[in-house]
Amino acid sequence: MPDDIALTAFAQRPESRALAPHPPPSSTALLPKLESGARGKRGTGGAIALRRQEPAGCFLYGPYLHLRQGSYRMTIRCSSRRARMLDQPVLGVEVIILSRFQLQWCDFTQAELADGVATIDFSVPFEHSLESENEGRFEFRFYHFENADIEITDVKLDPLPPSGLLPDPKARTWRMLGRLQKGWFGRRVRSGSVRTAAWEPIGCIVYGGWPYLRLPRARYRLTVRADLSSAAASAASLLGVEVQAQSRWRTRSMLQVAANVPATNGIQLLWREFDRQALADGVMTLDFVVPTEIGLEAGADAPIDIRLHRLAAADLTIHAVDVRQLCETEPMQAKPSAWYLMREREMTGRDCARGVVRRWLPPLPAGHYRLRVKASVPSTASRDAPALTIEVAARPNFAEQPQSLLRPALTARTTITVGEVARDAGGHSFAIPDDMALGVGNLQSTFTLREAPDSGVSIAEVTLLQELEELPAKSRAQSHLVAPMLRPTGRRKIVIIGNCQSETLRQGFTHTESLNKLYEVKYHFVQLQKNLHEFAALDLETCDVVLAQDIKLWDEFPLRDHIRPGAEVIRFPLVRFASLWPFDAWNGPGDKLAYESEAPNLTFPYLDGLLGRLRTEVPDKQARFDAYRDLEHRGIVNYRRLHDMEVKRLASVDRKFGIDLGSFILDNFQKRQLFHTTVRPNWEVFGQMIEFAARQVGAPGPVTVNESIDTGLRNPQVPIHPKVARDLGVGWATESRLYLNRGREISWETYIQEYIHHYG
Repeated sequence: MPDDIALTAFAQRPESRALAPHPPPSSTALLPKLESGARGKRGTGGAIALRRQEPAGCFLYGPYLHLRQGSYRMTIRCSSRRARMLDQPVLGVEVIILSRFQLQWCDFTQAELADGVATIDFSVPFEHSLESENEGRFEFRFYHFENADIEITDVKLDPLPPSGLLPDPKARTWRMLGRLQKGWFGRRVRSGSVRTAAWEPIGCIVYGGWPYLRLPRARYRLTVRADLSSAAASAASLLGVEVQAQSRWRTRSMLQVAANVPATNGIQLLWREFDRQALADGVMTLDFVVPTEIGLEAGADAPIDIRLHRLAAADLTIHAVDVRQLCETEPMQAKPSAWYLMREREMTGRDCARGVVRRWLPPLPAGHYRLRVKASVPSTASRDAPALTIEVAARPNFAEQPQSLLRPALTARTTITVGEVARDAGGHSFAIPDDMALGVGNLQSTFTLREAPDSGVSIAEVTLLQELEELPAKSRAQSHLVAPMLRPTGRRKIVIIGNCQSETLRQGFTHTESLNKLYEVKYHFVQLQKNLHEFAALDLETCDVVLAQDIKLWDEFPLRDHIRPGAEVIRFPLVRFASLWPFDAWNGPGDKLAYESEAPNLTFPYLDGLLGRLRTEVPDKQARFDAYRDLEHRGIVNYRRLHDMEVKRLASVDRKFGIDLGSFILDNFQKRQLFHTTVRPNWEVFGQMIEFAARQVGAPGPVTVNESIDTGLRNPQVPIHPKVARDLGVGWATESRLYLNRGREISWETYIQEYIHHYG
């Protein structure tokens, strides 16, 4: 399960879509409504404090508000101290809708939080507002970067007057250097800059981005600020900048962790090299595109990985690595990826005398490449004589595949004649197959270039260029972006259709390493909003398998006709357990008055039908609590009979799908907590869900999950009525048991008293 971002909370089933939404107050206190995970310690009023050494990642998220069209300002009262890297952000805040549409991103350094207040402005467009037909559940995510102690004491959301001026919502910048992992060599300084010395070996200086960086579809400009003190006189390319997508670079390989080497499994969006002159200027920029299929809007979990490679001996300091989303009116400097194999007579020493140049390259993306040779050719030179010989040796990274040292390197050799150099007829083309390429074979290459001594040709430059395929016209029209065609990585594409429980299943596939290597998984809500039809249709038209949740709403799914002919459609069960929450709105009549009073922004997302009924029959709040606790009031649902119905339903599910999930639940629910709410299973039940789904799509071997994933599943928990627990033989759900709800540990009595007090 994700370590860097909290699991999406399950949405409360609406009582009635005909009800008019209750307008939000002029100022909304957000902090008490925000959920928190394993990071930080909650205090009074929802306040939270994190220590610097706590793991980086999302520590506050929610509360899934519905907002009216207009402009808003979020005010955060917070403090920061003991920053490890003074010039790098200590706090990041994201405004996002349905985990798809990012409206704003801001990050803050310790100095920027010195006055104790941070503000974020954003606009709610009509298409995501309460006034539109699209559901727009707004979420505010707070990120810790493991850079400083942080304390947040208040978060408020205020509407701005219509005349309020806001910054361009697309002019967003991610300051990444502090989030990048440092390689084996180089050192961090107090500001967060990274310095390398000329005597250190060449290779990757920084890489990654933690928490993972996920971007909307758009055009971006990556800016690197660096200083060059000295460099080898002959070196042409000193710094290589690489941008990968779909890169889950964090690895469980002990050897790679020890060697401080990232996993290599992504898709390369861009490679660019910079020489001495570019570094002397101090600022290097390169533009890239995040196309639709890997953008946030498409539901893609495609982390962006930024890697800086030192290509020659140099005293180099990296001061900043920033990613900025380009505005629609800004021109883009689109250039293909290029690797300079030889440039400006860079040969020195013994190799120079022999006319030999060697150049190491990291794994290359699959696809077609062209060698471009620039040279001066004397008119008297024989056109059939050899001018340049190029040898390529490729082998896996030792840290990824230690056994590779026992195997011979894969080699290839080609000779370019004087006539071919003179004609320069489009260069010399070749292909990198999938089994050797970045993300699959991950073979590193060493190019050896040998000049023929008697050819008379003076070679100035040899460049390796990637030949890009344009997006198909349909995809280009949908995304309004021209980008390289992302080549397949050999993974089967699965599309999961269902309720929010299905999103948890998708996250399980994505964050289980053995499954992520085999499958690309997307999720779409079964009651699909119209502004998501474009992305769901694109996924269904290109998928191999559709996993459809076994619910009635699947029969009404609007895009079933878009499923690719030949794609396999597999049903999987909705996992729920009603016995422990017989009065929950998921299992019977809801609390209509509570829903009408504040829908769709519910303080208690799991409404209680019995408390709603007792509100009218027992006006006194304490007497109402006593009646609810004793369950002696007339007309209370027979929860023992409800449990008998659940036993039969679970047995039917087992028979239908050929599984033992229902029997596992019935055999163990009295011994330990298997569900946190009616529809929110714990890690054991979730593990069986994902194992069943993996088996259905043909995954080899067993899939195992451990208890650590329960951190994301168990928040929130709905307390279990002690009398119901006693009557059903559930010994662990006592009246004194504490449950986790929005970062607080509360008892059943506290939860019910707060519910009664809040809704009156």
